[in-house]
Amino acid sequence: MNAVIIEDQLHRIRNDLAAKGLTYESLQDDILDHLCCMIEEKLEAGEAFDVSYGEIMSDIDGNTFSNLQHQTLLLLDYKFQRMKRTTYLLGLLGSLLTIVGALFKIMHWPGAGIIMVLGFMTVVLGFLPLYFILSYREQTEKPNVIFPVVGYLSLLIVFTGAVFKIMHWPGAEMLLRASVIFLLVGFLPLYIVQIFKRSVKTKINPAYIIMLLVGFSIVLILVKVNISKDSIDRYTEIAVDYRASTGVIDSALTNMLEAAGDSAITPDMKKVMSLSEELKADADEMLQGLLAGVDQAGVPIEEVSRKDFRNAGRDAFLDNGLAYAFLEKSGEFKDVLVQLVEDPVLQDQLELDFLFADGQWINGWDPEDDANDPLVINYKIISEFKWKVVSAEYKVMKYLLSEE
Repeated sequence: MNAVIIEDQLHRIRNDLAAKGLTYESLQDDILDHLCCMIEEKLEAGEAFDVSYGEIMSDIDGNTFSNLQHQTLLLLDYKFQRMKRTTYLLGLLGSLLTIVGALFKIMHWPGAGIIMVLGFMTVVLGFLPLYFILSYREQTEKPNVIFPVVGYLSLLIVFTGAVFKIMHWPGAEMLLRASVIFLLVGFLPLYIVQIFKRSVKTKINPAYIIMLLVGFSIVLILVKVNISKDSIDRYTEIAVDYRASTGVIDSALTNMLEAAGDSAITPDMKKVMSLSEELKADADEMLQGLLAGVDQAGVPIEEVSRKDFRNAGRDAFLDNGLAYAFLEKSGEFKDVLVQLVEDPVLQDQLELDFLFADGQWINGWDPEDDANDPLVINYKIISEFKWKVVSAEYKVMKYLLSEE
């Protein structure tokens, strides 16, 4: 009896399903069979067909069938599924490249910049566009296309600015500022509008907006703050210590040479002194160039303002080629010193002191990489190099005089 009642209403149920957006015949048959089973249970409980059918359909959201059909068709779409796999593969590859590049960057290993840029490019030019396309296609009710486009452009500018910042490329500050403006003026208003449009159907999650605003704050901090005050003070203190120690060693060297007399100075010693003077002069020129970048040449580093200024290094030692000339001279100086001494312990000390001039060493100085670091960091690095030059000269001169 119940089966006959349901059989008589199949055409009505099928039409209702089609009216609610379920037109794919195979899926429609499956849903129809499921609904008939539910109706039959209620009929067996003594309810009338219209009451049973009405209760079941009222419990189903109006967009449920159309959403179900849309997702089913996407699952059956081979090209869409292949595109989805490709998207997540690109996302995974980009993430791994970025992480590996960051590790190389931290360890100062060669190739860090190339790996990181490849990772970011894979994410920005591969994963993100495909992700936004997939997300747009997966939604039954298509949102305004402007929203995903603005979202993608926002992330594109943010990621590009981050790459420029990490790689110390010129224009990083401008890109990060532009990303903040674009996010605040473009993406955020559209995002809030979308949230409130959906508020009728879904509950607003304020955590999303809070996290978005926090993210904007972090970007603003990255743009404004170059280095913490504690770090500035620490680097300044180290630079001052190197300056004082260099002065002490220089004075001790002068006294030692005066005590030995001009007759004790051999041609090899004169060569060492000449090379050392050249390196010290180059180091002083780079140090003063850094200070000139903030219009404070000749001012002691502890009294300099704007120690966090990032553009001084490029003019002070990179663009003029002074840094690479200094590294080349340092390598030559080290080779001369090692050849003059026969003490293996002293030779090892000299090799260690001048590792910064070895381009193959993972912690060697890379002027291109460090040129846009804060002024105080570069000042500390170059002060250390000058100290190593003076210290090495003193140790070798003392060794040579003792051999006479």
